[in-house]
Amino acid sequence: MANLVDSSLFYSNVNKAVQAEILARAEAGFGHRTTAQIDYMVGKVANASIQAYSKSVPSDDSIIPESRLGGISVTGGSFKPNGPDGFLSNPINRTKPYLQDVSITIHDQSRGYLNKATINIVIPDPTTDMDKMEEIFCRPGRSVTLFIEYPESAVLTKNELAVDQNTNYETLISLYPNLRESDLSRLNATTFNGKISNFSYSYETNASVKLTVEMLGTTGTYINVSSHVAASKKSPQTVPAEEQNAINSFYKSIQDDITNLSVEQPNQHSYELVLNVEESRSILNGSIYQQKNNNANVSEDRFITIGQLVYYINELLLTKITNDAGKLPRIICDDRLCQSNYYEKLVSANPKQMLLWPGTGTAECNKYNNLRAYSKVPANSPGFMRGTDEGPRAFPAWIYINMSVIQEIVSTALTKENVTIKDIIMHVSDVVFKLSGEAISLKLIQHPTISDALLLYDTNYIGVNQQPTEFELPIYSEDLRTAVRDVKITSKIPESIKSMIYGLSAGVSTEQQVAMYSEYVYATDDVRKQISDAHKQKHRDALQSLLTAQENYALDLTNSSYLTTLRSAVQKYVTFYTENIEDGVRKVKPVFPLEVSLTLDGINGFKWGDVLNINGIPKKYRDSFVFMVTGVTQAVSSTGEWTTELTLIARVKLV
Repeated sequence: MANLVDSSLFYSNVNKAVQAEILARAEAGFGHRTTAQIDYMVGKVANASIQAYSKSVPSDDSIIPESRLGGISVTGGSFKPNGPDGFLSNPINRTKPYLQDVSITIHDQSRGYLNKATINIVIPDPTTDMDKMEEIFCRPGRSVTLFIEYPESAVLTKNELAVDQNTNYETLISLYPNLRESDLSRLNATTFNGKISNFSYSYETNASVKLTVEMLGTTGTYINVSSHVAASKKSPQTVPAEEQNAINSFYKSIQDDITNLSVEQPNQHSYELVLNVEESRSILNGSIYQQKNNNANVSEDRFITIGQLVYYINELLLTKITNDAGKLPRIICDDRLCQSNYYEKLVSANPKQMLLWPGTGTAECNKYNNLRAYSKVPANSPGFMRGTDEGPRAFPAWIYINMSVIQEIVSTALTKENVTIKDIIMHVSDVVFKLSGEAISLKLIQHPTISDALLLYDTNYIGVNQQPTEFELPIYSEDLRTAVRDVKITSKIPESIKSMIYGLSAGVSTEQQVAMYSEYVYATDDVRKQISDAHKQKHRDALQSLLTAQENYALDLTNSSYLTTLRSAVQKYVTFYTENIEDGVRKVKPVFPLEVSLTLDGINGFKWGDVLNINGIPKKYRDSFVFMVTGVTQAVSSTGEWTTELTLIARVKLV
């Protein structure tokens, strides 16, 4: 699998082959008109085709023959005027169903979007073909593959994506033998595997019918499956009433497993049991001590790591989602792919609910003045925060969650009629987000190389020493070379920030991590100095507030007002954790409320997280921001025109 050890999936380089092709397209017709350039300019007619499957897993032997629309199917048979199958030989002289237009939308999934596709099928002769199309494409859950392809002449450079740290075709091919590397790595073709989610009919004035079919990306369907699929394996007659609900069964199974594992521990009251280091799976049991009452024992708590929780979700919930090949979707959360930004003094705002554990390392992420939370537990794991060859960083899979918190989440879930797997995970993620001072934002996203796997990934993570080289997209340069059809720039300030609009003009930052809206980003040197000096004072205040809150909490762990103050102090520290404002901005690369959309001739290879810059826009924007891809839409019109639309957001850069 590709090496992603020092990579952020949300801040990456544009594939080198894509860069070369875009630059070559900008040159086409400018100064020189070679045969290849002319072929590119006049031969860009895309071909779209679809095929549906009788089984859940796409394979050649499960293709439904009548489902093949587009592609070579429109060059013969009923699409020819004469002959036994020609449309002129039919009673009403109409062709068979055909594709009118298609679109594929790939999103930055940290925003909660799913990958989607839409196909419009025209049925010229409903009397003959309507029932067959309904039988094939009006079946929610059916697997469908959508292909879009340009002719080879529409590529001016080498028609192959460069292999980079986020691309590994051998992995995909080993998982899906029916896929060819040439289908995955070409600039002139893209493929979407999905499941039908919705459909609608439109009856036209010419007596034809348009069938619109919507699909969700295959992975996206798994996390929205009801967790009731995880009902007990016992027969219904032997399942107690309280266990018949899948969520109850899920929590009880975890409790039973942990209890069985704990029996063999020499000290059953204070231990850390590491079950699998590579998968970040571990259990911790112990008591937190406080200074009050001479370090009296407060309570005994039991925790599991997020990695262990993900393991239980995979084994107890997702294993119930099977397909015809017996393959299982899965969620991955491990040290190699899932990492977090490093904050030296970060602690949990409530270590009895969420514990940031130093493990065998020297980090002080469980220190509250003279109190070290659960310090009498012998450490066996590598811990949440530690140094690496590339520098210090944090690993969210090693965050410990108290079983009482998981039980509370389960109880909350029981009040909802149809709980999904995503609901369970997002409740846990919400706890992590709040108790980490909003430093860690865990989201379920699609794995970059495995199409039926998900990552539980910290979308705030930028990467250690991560400095992608922004690709300058040629739009309206001085000599008018361009590879872009149109571009739009829109400022969109969130509603939560609009109330601060007057403060923004004064360079105000708050504990809600809105420093990215500060005038510092594009202020003059004099104004920057003023804002920088104010930030230094806020940094000092944040450290003092954190220290005071830690001292008070250590004295009385049960005081609710101390917990509220500690949470506020942790959040303030995360916002102002560096004395130098530029160091903080460089590390988190905050998002600015500036959105760009642009359209190019169709091309495969852009991915969310790619970093661009754009000439032809105001210099202030080019100097202050890079533009990161958050959405890619591939669309083919009824005339064969393939366009690629990129949605970009601005991230602050300081050089």
